[in-house]
Amino acid sequence: MRHSSQKTPFTVRLRVLLGAAAIAVAAACSSESATATAPAELDVAVRANTLPPGQARKVLGLERLTAVSKPLTVSKRFTAKDGGTLALSDLNVKLTIPKGALPRDTMTITMTVIPGKIVAYDFEPHGTKFLKSLTLSVDVKATKHALKKSPLFGGYFKSNAQVDAANGVVTITEAISASLKGNILTLNLWHFSGWMVSSGFVDEGI
Repeated sequence: MRHSSQKTPFTVRLRVLLGAAAIAVAAACSSESATATAPAELDVAVRANTLPPGQARKVLGLERLTAVSKPLTVSKRFTAKDGGTLALSDLNVKLTIPKGALPRDTMTITMTVIPGKIVAYDFEPHGTKFLKSLTLSVDVKATKHALKKSPLFGGYFKSNAQVDAANGVVTITEAISASLKGNILTLNLWHFSGWMVSSGFVDEGI
């Protein structure tokens, strides 16, 4: 009996320690599982469906609550060594050109807001390819995204003829991911001409 009573405290302590360890492992696994399966926040980053090179698809343009009645244009001359920003404060849209992005020493860049409700822009010089990506920042607060939190992405169109403003549809040949933080959506642009913000593909009925 004395021999048994001496082992009991050690056995009890061992069971307690093993029980505590099991609880800790289970908690850790539960935490890791929750982290792995938790859905990504919509306003962190939204990935667009990829398009095969040159394939055209019709997409729904993100619509402003108030239409733009006429083209709004802003131009500015930039140097490759300095970069800078091009902005239209009335619509809270800004194009940022980083240092070293221009393919030549100096360049005049023009941004035109396409009339209508669709969030779409024409950039010149057409066909320009950049050495670093430019950042287009768009405030989507005054759009239908504020009413319907649908995933957003960017779409490239070569000509304004591909924009059907009346029906809110644009034919694009390239889709890119967008990042949305708060009300500010950003797109990374590597080339010009036209870029727009889309809320889904027409053939998917989004």
